[in-house]
Amino acid sequence: METGIIDISMSADFAIEVNYNLTTMQMAVAGGYKWKHKNVNNRIFPVPEEKVGTVENLVARLVDFKLNADKEETISNREAILKIAEMDNANWRLPTAAEALAFGAQHPREQEKSSIIALGSARRVASGHYLIICLASWFKIRKGSKRLKRWLHTVRLDGKWPAGYRFLVIHK
Repeated sequence: METGIIDISMSADFAIEVNYNLTTMQMAVAGGYKWKHKNVNNRIFPVPEEKVGTVENLVARLVDFKLNADKEETISNREAILKIAEMDNANWRLPTAAEALAFGAQHPREQEKSSIIALGSARRVASGHYLIICLASWFKIRKGSKRLKRWLHTVRLDGKWPAGYRFLVIHK
């Protein structure tokens, strides 16, 4: 069921350092994930050639589209992208894969709170679909205890997101 957004909130600022001396695979390893999807690789999500050998210090925030989980409301990728573009006089942009990987490595506790979507990381694959980076989290219940798992995942860009997902944005 896709309906309206109840509210939009943004987190405080997060400083991130994106080290373009690292490959995508090295950035993924730096994140310390329990599991990493095979599509998070140098071929599908390459480091931009013009940035290789550089380091950037950026400011990131997390956007939370407050949806009514009881009513199973969702937000489409298109709607999320349009809402982000409108926010704060468009001083925020969608993150690249490298920026999302840097955020995940440097702020793992944020991922533990809820999964984080990087809409700007979209890359077309052989099937014709676009994949994006998802810094996923979930709890595994084992012998009566909950254990948090952090995953580095890719998902298709044609989906919809239920309540609880947050979206990474980068200050322009």
